[in-house]
Amino acid sequence: MKSGKWKAAQKKLEAADILAPSNSEVNFLLGYLFFQKKDYEQARSSLDKAIASDPHNAQALTLSGEVHFRSRDFAGARPILEQAVAANPDSWRAHYLLAETCLKLNEFDKSREQAQIAVERGKGGGNAAQIVLGEALASLARGPEAIQVLKTFLDGTPDSPSAPAVHELLATLERREADRGTSKTTLQPPLHLADIDLSLAAESRSSATEFSIQTWEPPGIDAVKPSVAAGVACPYQQVVDNVGDRVKQFVDDVVRFSAIEDLLHEQLDELGNPVTKETRKFDYMASILNNGRPGYLSVDEYRIERSGREESPDHIATRGLPTLAFVYHPDLRGSFQIVCEGLGQWNGQATWLLHFRQRDDRPNRFHEYQAHGFTYPGNLKGRAWIAASTFQIVRIESELVNPIPQLQILNEHQTVEYGPVLFQKTHAELWLPKKVELYLDVHKRHYFRRLSFDHFMLFSVDSEGRVDEVKRDEGLSATITHTRATSIATCPHVLKLMLLDEGGF
Repeated sequence: MKSGKWKAAQKKLEAADILAPSNSEVNFLLGYLFFQKKDYEQARSSLDKAIASDPHNAQALTLSGEVHFRSRDFAGARPILEQAVAANPDSWRAHYLLAETCLKLNEFDKSREQAQIAVERGKGGGNAAQIVLGEALASLARGPEAIQVLKTFLDGTPDSPSAPAVHELLATLERREADRGTSKTTLQPPLHLADIDLSLAAESRSSATEFSIQTWEPPGIDAVKPSVAAGVACPYQQVVDNVGDRVKQFVDDVVRFSAIEDLLHEQLDELGNPVTKETRKFDYMASILNNGRPGYLSVDEYRIERSGREESPDHIATRGLPTLAFVYHPDLRGSFQIVCEGLGQWNGQATWLLHFRQRDDRPNRFHEYQAHGFTYPGNLKGRAWIAASTFQIVRIESELVNPIPQLQILNEHQTVEYGPVLFQKTHAELWLPKKVELYLDVHKRHYFRRLSFDHFMLFSVDSEGRVDEVKRDEGLSATITHTRATSIATCPHVLKLMLLDEGGF
């Protein structure tokens, strides 16, 4: 299939279908093959079988929605694409197709919402969604916003086949906005792109929504770049200084916080399907201190596994992952090259995008691996989404700059999402880690780990240096303070790889 040898691929897949007629992935790939051959009737049949076998197969749901869309069955496409979005909220293609479908159904506000998500999730690959976003805004009589979005699309993809049609719409909108400023009469909502010749735009959209065979890990940090607003200069120093102040304030004000930690650990196959799956629940506490040495932070973690098991899943222990934001701490950021990429969006709010990369001429004091009693530094690069209004970090991603051959680690990709936590008694609101996702390619195996945190309890230091409880939420056992600490010393990020029974690492 990857080589475009459709006849040979069909023969193999049909043989596989005889051996495993209820296999969702086999039926999805058959549906994809018929989709590429534009045999939508056969594609729909195979995809229906894939979805019947696995109602959460996001790729099958998304492709089925596109088949309905291509057949102009917009009412039929909508519920299928809503299932696809629910099955995989991070799939920009699913959001994109749902946005287009809602546009065809004249559900402009829903279309605008889904197109905005597609632009954010697409990290540059979802540029085509900016056309739909512009159309939806124009149809909602939000002309200035539509104009800005369409200009951003043209600036980012000036050679797109749909560029002439977008230029035409842009000129129409600009004329109408100029007329709106001089006329006392109420104008009709601006034309949207569907009212113009869209043969080229439709061709562009089709290529933009082509499927590839699913991979187990997200795209690389530098493989795609999130969309940014055109013509908006980034106040680099202001952004870096302010986000640094937010991180430093957190470290200075919070001696420890505790939470309930839920862990999901999976070993994946090449398509991202779980081979093994394990869940754990922990009483968790993190202690974060500035030990007085510039450029060093001390981070200790405490965990109690509620079921009493001690071994980490697959003998992999992760430590300090929620502290990824410390990259921007004033005492640590000198070890990184930091570039402001522009003004983007995340979950509907404006965000500055800050790209970082470990400097080759500075020691790595941030991220390391421990195995066999040895320590191996792992240089990171990544990107953070910084709220433009508050300079709080709302999301941050990272991956390895280079593999770690001594440990057979090809890559490690992690994402941390932060959010406000309100402490009712003191009316204090702090931004704390809510969810961490880790993809690890080690020793020819693929692992996925998700950590989520809730039921926070916060501690601070009073003027005499005593640790006082600021707010205690229900659900955390007080015995956590008596457990043995797993210390990370001066390195906020540690991934501990333990020797497998079968002689792995």
